[in-house]
Amino acid sequence: MTAPELIDALHRAGATLVVEAGKTRVRGAKVSDELMAALKGQRAEVIAEWQRRQEESRDRYAVVPSGLVPMCGRDMALPGAERNAVMDYVLRQPRPLHAWVMARANDYFERGVKAEDCEWRAGVDVIAWQRACGGMEAVKFVMELPTN
Repeated sequence: MTAPELIDALHRAGATLVVEAGKTRVRGAKVSDELMAALKGQRAEVIAEWQRRQEESRDRYAVVPSGLVPMCGRDMALPGAERNAVMDYVLRQPRPLHAWVMARANDYFERGVKAEDCEWRAGVDVIAWQRACGGMEAVKFVMELPTN
């Protein structure tokens, strides 16, 4: 498993990788012994990949937005499959992000959006913010991800 694949596997497991003072820490979820062994075996490569991702503004996976985030999902109409893909992608991220999405869904509801449309719209917003793109580009990104 390569360093990028290892970091992605940690994210899928609900864990967040943190690098502090040249050491790696896994937070948010218990991960398998095999995954931890792979992390230890490739520590230098994983740290380099983590740093690269931190520097790249289009990869904020698992990062909770701070400040104002545009309501990209406001005027969108998506088929059910795309709505489900957006929510699956969001719900694979660590729980602190879920709280932000639910708060944003409440914002949509207060603005008159039907209850069943609030969560996926909030999901589009957070993905667009994480990827530094627009709403449709965020949905396209999620739809093009490989499925397991």
